[in-house]
Amino acid sequence: MVDCVLNLHRGGRIKELEVDMFGHDGGNFERWFEFAMTKKVERIHIVMHYDSPFVRLPYTITSHGLECLKDLYLSHIQMTDQDFELLVSNCVALERLTLRLSFKLEHVSIVGLSKLKHLNLFYLLGARSLVIRDAINLVSLTIHELGRGCTVQLCNTPNLTKLDFKERFDRLSHVDLLDGMPSCIRNQLRSLRLSTRVYSFDQVMHHAVLSVKLVNIKQLELMVDIRDDHRDIAYSQYVCRLVEACSSLKKLVIKFPQRPTGYLGSLSEQDLALYVIREARAPEKLVVVPCDGEALARAHSDIEHITSVSFLVL
Repeated sequence: MVDCVLNLHRGGRIKELEVDMFGHDGGNFERWFEFAMTKKVERIHIVMHYDSPFVRLPYTITSHGLECLKDLYLSHIQMTDQDFELLVSNCVALERLTLRLSFKLEHVSIVGLSKLKHLNLFYLLGARSLVIRDAINLVSLTIHELGRGCTVQLCNTPNLTKLDFKERFDRLSHVDLLDGMPSCIRNQLRSLRLSTRVYSFDQVMHHAVLSVKLVNIKQLELMVDIRDDHRDIAYSQYVCRLVEACSSLKKLVIKFPQRPTGYLGSLSEQDLALYVIREARAPEKLVVVPCDGEALARAHSDIEHITSVSFLVL
């Protein structure tokens, strides 16, 4: 049916191609992609789902049609390093690139995309190295879960101000990322979002030595997925050291993603909240979002005795 519709198309151009597959055999995917290229498409979104098969990009990708592409989203696409490098090197007008769940990629290279503004990389679990270079207009970079031991190299990204980094279990690889980042890039950052999952923080604390200052971070958001309920003061101490490294910080947000509706008031959450309030620089306003009435009562009990802090409970 899709092939029939494409065969009937008589227009010289199309602006968008969006393919959303769920439980599908992949269809004539290569032909659809090539069709979009011949029509000088500006936006391609290929959205696969977890029970759909991986599909390949066309074996032969040329610059014909890619020079107009501004927004590319690929999910569950089988690509080798060479496939990917050939693809992105021909996307000279690309402004937004999102790559999700491509297990074959090992050495990911994104070089010379001078118009790229937003780069999003999700779950490249086979990646061993990531190089981002000469993306002179890149503003935001999102990286969620790379392969174990994957190195990240950033070079010549003078407009990068927003970093969103999610790591895999109990690794604190964001420490290596920030420590290894050129100071000229690190000092550009204004917004930093870090997501980590903690099972036993003591096992990774000896790696959590952040030796640099984050002098221009205005907003720091921490997504803390704590999977046990013991009193782990080590993580609270690390959070405070991270906050202190952000000498220009205006807003600190701490979220517990396993509690989607807000603060529950578990032992680990209590300890983290109270320790940060006590040890970090005095906040002007504290906002607590409880998940239910019981959590609201616990929040009042935990926090209202801290007279030096004004707070609002929603």
